[in-house]
Amino acid sequence: MLKKARKKMWSLLKFTIRVGILASLLFICSISSRALHETYLYEYKGKSVVKLKAGGRSATGFQVLGASGKQYTMTNRHVCDGLTRHGDKIAWYQEEEKGGTLAVIYRDRDADLCLLEGIPNLRPLGLAGQAHKRESVYLVGHPGGRGLSFERGHLVQKTNIYLRNYCYNKPKFYCNFYYASYHLNAISYGGNSGSPILDKFGNVVAVLYAGRRDQPTASHSVPLFQIKDVLGKH
Repeated sequence: MLKKARKKMWSLLKFTIRVGILASLLFICSISSRALHETYLYEYKGKSVVKLKAGGRSATGFQVLGASGKQYTMTNRHVCDGLTRHGDKIAWYQEEEKGGTLAVIYRDRDADLCLLEGIPNLRPLGLAGQAHKRESVYLVGHPGGRGLSFERGHLVQKTNIYLRNYCYNKPKFYCNFYYASYHLNAISYGGNSGSPILDKFGNVVAVLYAGRRDQPTASHSVPLFQIKDVLGKH
């Protein structure tokens, strides 16, 4: 009887050890897989994201394709309005190396989006089919005019907000505009304006355009349907 009990306990112990080893291996694999995935987004997709600068101010832009097949650099309209106050063109940098200057092609009045000239030899980012609430996303940009940064977050909800932006007919003044928005649960900083928000496949689901001082992890972004609408015209 005692011998059977010991044999049963030993079998149970071996099973527990095997389960523990398997769980540990699965955990290590998941961590490694996530690390590789984030490296892919950062190193590969991040090459399409550039720093924009003019007059001591900076922001972010990224490469996209219009419906015509022509390549553009997309950012926020308030970025184009703000940076072109210091001249006709905006300088772009990839990491710390200056790449050249870009002219503004189009500013959208219904969304805080702007298209600049495309940058040769930089691969454009694709667009997601759709965006989902609570979807895990990745904010890739150049906060504070520094090197490329990477923040994980979630699309929390769709909402509408009023945002101060440059007036259309009075470029030296601000007006309040009514914008559609995705609420993004991720930390953003000054200079992140125009940063692409990517899904797990590295496709664009939104474009960051405003953070909140009272809630550092609450940011607002231009919805996917408006990005597609702007690119559909070009």
